[in-house]
Amino acid sequence: MKTMREWAKEIHENAVAHGWWEEDRTISEICALIHSELSEALEEARAARPMMYVMDEYNGEYIQNPKYFGAKKPEGIAVELADAVIRMLDWMAHCGEEGRLDTVEEQGERLAAGYARSETEPEELPEFIACLHDVVSMIHQQLMDIDRVRWSRRKKKRQTEAMAAAGSVVFLVNGWLRMKGVQLKEVMEIKHRYNKTRPYKHGKAF
Repeated sequence: MKTMREWAKEIHENAVAHGWWEEDRTISEICALIHSELSEALEEARAARPMMYVMDEYNGEYIQNPKYFGAKKPEGIAVELADAVIRMLDWMAHCGEEGRLDTVEEQGERLAAGYARSETEPEELPEFIACLHDVVSMIHQQLMDIDRVRWSRRKKKRQTEAMAAAGSVVFLVNGWLRMKGVQLKEVMEIKHRYNKTRPYKHGKAF
């Protein structure tokens, strides 16, 4: 199975191939799109939809077995959370910061081992989504303010803190999904496979 660093590289290559980086992208755009994915995960939960599914167009039922997804777009709570991670990994790889994900990977394995021994219940999704929104907003604020910082050492500190927070989004989503019995990388694999078939910028303006 690919490491998160390898995933970041592959996801970014696909994003470049689909035109996402033909022009400079602002940190505001990146963070707003991640916020959007997180909110879509909440809406899936509000509609009482499964973690991952495609809709059977004949009877309106949810197909939850990836074996039968075919070329359809996967949807669901886990898929939207994975989309947020995919966007974060793409940005980190664009910034040349995918190396930070090695630590996230190690932390994730330790966390998973702890979950296996624990009966702790995961946070409810609204609380978890609100927490992730806070982290993404902090990243945005840190990098928006960086031009106002005079000293290079302080600039570097803000960049480091923002990238550490980006890694924590990956770490948190991975941990929360594991507590729900879902493997983030498996969801990413399914969604990335679909993304490779999509048109230029997925048919969107940005």
